[in-house]
Amino acid sequence: MIEAWRADAECLRRGLHWSDFVDDDPTPAAVEACGACPVKPQCLEAAILHDESGYWAGTSERERRRYAARQRRLLSVEATRSDDGAAPWRACPVCGEADTFIERRDELVCSTCDAMFPLGAIR
Repeated sequence: MIEAWRADAECLRRGLHWSDFVDDDPTPAAVEACGACPVKPQCLEAAILHDESGYWAGTSERERRRYAARQRRLLSVEATRSDDGAAPWRACPVCGEADTFIERRDELVCSTCDAMFPLGAIR
């Protein structure tokens, strides 16, 4: 089934071909179309949900895998929070290393595996 949002996709409006969206080397026209697309959020969601290959919503397959993994980790952190709002572990739940976190903007980043968590998630 084709999602209704696709009718508003900039790539279709411009008549681009799937070969413009090869993951490792999208054409400049593909990059420009994604940048101007009004349905980019829906496109990104569909690409992640259906594990699409190629360049979708201005992202590569690798970028989408990292984004999806980060979202899963954030959801798992939220699901395991204690009453005081902190997660019940000091070690990184992804790689298992303890006390390897670096504070970066509004998140903690594991210096071993680059997993990202919201501030306050690790105690």
